Amino acid sequence: MIASTNHLGEINPVITKRPSRFDRKYHFKVPDYDSRIEYCRYWREKVLDSPAIDFPVELCSVIAGLTDGFSFADIKELFISSLLASAGGNGNGGSSTAVHDSVPEKTQENADKLKRTMPAVILPEGLGDNSFLPVVLAEAKILWDYMENEEADSLKRMKAAAICAPSLPKVGLTLGMATCD
Repeated sequence: MIASTNHLGEINPVITKRPSRFDRKYHFKVPDYDSRIEYCRYWREKVLDSPAIDFPVELCSVIAGLTDGFSFADIKELFISSLLASAGGNGNGGSSTAVHDSVPEKTQENADKLKRTMPAVILPEGLGDNSFLPVVLAEAKILWDYMENEEADSLKRMKAAAICAPSLPKVGLTLGMATCD
């Protein structure tokens, strides 16, 4: 059996710690900037023959900058959703200013609420009229919001579990001369 999760800590330890349940565990770190650029180039190669997608090589560095902290699965989702949005006739994807305006401003009042926000990236000259860029920016914003909400939900679940968990008395078992708590 093969299992995969991005949140190993949320799985019941009875399942994950039991001997012979999961004999091998592999932990994959999120890709670094250079790995993200290479992955963007991989996706770029897939759409080079499509006249509908304007994906210049300069866009790879922009996407790599936007996806800091993303796993390869997250970046794949960004490409798939962006390509589907472009193919679906929604090539505009919202304007890039609308995307950047929707990122909340960092103030003292909401500083505690902001944990992860979409990174600001410098756009290379010549990408201003690129038709694929606004779609990627809009889809990246959606993924960042989703990841932030997922993280907040995870924290809420952990807090709720700590608050709602009944406080059970310790039961001591006497086994011969040893006592187990």
